[in-house]
Amino acid sequence: MQLPVAAQPSAAVRSTVTAQPPAADGELACSLILPYYRKLAEFRLVLPMNLPYLARPGLEVIIVMDDAAEEAELLQLLGQYSQVQWRVIVNDSPHDWRPPCKAINVGIRHARGRYLFVASPESVFVGDVLHFALEAVKDFPRGFAVGRVGFARFQDLEAWRLPLSECFERTVMAQGAHLDAYYGSICGPRAAFEAINGYDESFTTWGSDDDNLRIRLEMAGYTLLACPPMRLLHLAFEARNGGENPRFAYDPKMERLRCSPDSALANSADDWGRDFARLAYTNNRAQPQAVAGPAGRVAALTTAEPKTAPPPGSIVPTGSRRRCRACGRLVHYEPRGHCAHCTPLALHWSRPRTAASGAVAHVRSAGPRIACVMQLRNENLYLQGCLEHLRGHVDAVIALDDGSTDDTMAILRGEPALVADCLSNPARDDAEHTWNEVENRRRLLTRARELGFDWVLCCDADERYELALLKNLRAIAASFAPTDLVYLSVALRELWNGPRHYRADGIWGSKSRIRMFALPPVISFVDEPALHGQWYPQHLRKYGRQLDTQRNLYHLKMIRAEDRLRRRDLYKRLDPGGQFQSIDYDYLVQEGPEMQLQELAVGREYDFDTLPGTLKAIL
Repeated sequence: MQLPVAAQPSAAVRSTVTAQPPAADGELACSLILPYYRKLAEFRLVLPMNLPYLARPGLEVIIVMDDAAEEAELLQLLGQYSQVQWRVIVNDSPHDWRPPCKAINVGIRHARGRYLFVASPESVFVGDVLHFALEAVKDFPRGFAVGRVGFARFQDLEAWRLPLSECFERTVMAQGAHLDAYYGSICGPRAAFEAINGYDESFTTWGSDDDNLRIRLEMAGYTLLACPPMRLLHLAFEARNGGENPRFAYDPKMERLRCSPDSALANSADDWGRDFARLAYTNNRAQPQAVAGPAGRVAALTTAEPKTAPPPGSIVPTGSRRRCRACGRLVHYEPRGHCAHCTPLALHWSRPRTAASGAVAHVRSAGPRIACVMQLRNENLYLQGCLEHLRGHVDAVIALDDGSTDDTMAILRGEPALVADCLSNPARDDAEHTWNEVENRRRLLTRARELGFDWVLCCDADERYELALLKNLRAIAASFAPTDLVYLSVALRELWNGPRHYRADGIWGSKSRIRMFALPPVISFVDEPALHGQWYPQHLRKYGRQLDTQRNLYHLKMIRAEDRLRRRDLYKRLDPGGQFQSIDYDYLVQEGPEMQLQELAVGREYDFDTLPGTLKAIL
């Protein structure tokens, strides 16, 4: 069969490839696992198309033959492509077709790569999917990359004579975050596959083995990453309608059972992946030879951290196709009904807790834990009331005293039941003190992760949240799956000339802040200013999504004219050249005929009882 011209690799072999050191003793960057059951005709056509992406340093290709019928012909074929580092493991016990779970697990047991990529031998790579998948999972701790799969016939490619990318777009399902469009291939750390005991070997019929694995990974605290550029085209001789298999009937009852596992673990701890183990062939290439393809030579695969961030939209954290065993709904994608078994609190948050090391610790059936994080300096006037307004709504407060010279630290130490930890910087007077908001926030969020919190609420001592928001904090957090990277905004209301009115004209009516978010796996800030920066870390900005709570956060230190003057003078001293804010700080005290004050609406109040006495007096 004549392949499309654009899909044919060059026959030139380049032998001058710079060697990449292994990740560890005997460990490679990646093992590509191909479960194989009588696919010689398809693999013979697909292999030359994938060759440029297989013949590269840092990669081994493990073909797990679940049947020995085609062994001689396959080994003869592989001998023609000695540029690739091959390993072939063969099952000598004849049997009819069965799900590839046992074969894949054998491949996992024999793999030497730090990362594993599982695909079918009849799928052709549309671009360098191995490189993209590895870059994604290395950039996202506890992440698993899943790609898009299209289905076509070999004769379709021959008739179309189009580049593979165009053939793919003709056949693939519409792109979206729903995992119906992200199917088949998966890439992630080998240690994670091992931690859940691989694929479920109890399956004996077709369907949902991929879904089951993804769901159990999610239950173990891993995040699925839908990767649009990770494209594979599944080729066959017979027609196939999307993910449906023409030889096996779809069984909805079986799918519901396999997509609602009780535990992240499958199989027994010692026996999985040991169904067969005969190593039939390995060429043990210390240095594979790179092959030039249509786009030139591909890059070596390494375990090194990616040097550049992935482009926007190239990695989308998403939920699995987990189903409720009672009502059958897709818990991430279908609206909730009245099923008591699949409420977010009961289902999503019954998951393994992970320690800072990433090891699975214990299962907790309660909802998400919320910490309020606060950076403070000389806040004895406002702090006690702030703690009171948070009490009962958050699980704990984690505070950082930034060199206070008043009673701030004493107030924190007087609240051992509420304040989980007090970080501190050395005490300094105003002339010697320098703000470093970025480092303060990094320390606070890192500590919140270390203490096992799931969400954070950020608050200053001179701020009060709307009561309607505080009363619903736990329900809000529980409405998202643990892997959903969400950050929530509130409207910032500057109270003015009294505790019941805020300024609403011009810039004052449009202020908002990100103040509540799910804690991401990485706490870092990139190019964040030392003043007036945001609380939420870089990882959320790259992979998260923003939602508006439609609720208010009220600022108390603008109520009195003398406080507004002090605030203006403070920022002029801290930022005399306007480095951290483009507009001058004089606007903080300016009033005029255009000024509009708006009274707090009924139902939008904060807790007035937590105001300091001087402000209660002007209620």
